[in-house]
Amino acid sequence: MSFQMYPTPPAPEDNRPLKSRDTMAGTIYNNGDAFAHWQRLVDAGLIGNAPPMAPEIAARLAETDALFRRIAEDRRRAERSGF
Repeated sequence: MSFQMYPTPPAPEDNRPLKSRDTMAGTIYNNGDAFAHWQRLVDAGLIGNAPPMAPEIAARLAETDALFRRIAEDRRRAERSGF
């Protein structure tokens, strides 16, 4: 008698009919269609059209970036000096 730690579950009964190309109208089923769909979304402005960043947020982002760069530089300087 052999022991299986994780027995294989039985396959589900799938009696659904296979979809034909005709019943899949409107779905994307190959790369050319996917690219065309993506291009339509880009052209419609639904992808890659982020709103501009508010000036207060941009300033806060720049301050935070400068702070983390100073911290990283201080750590590198401390490691070089043997601290």
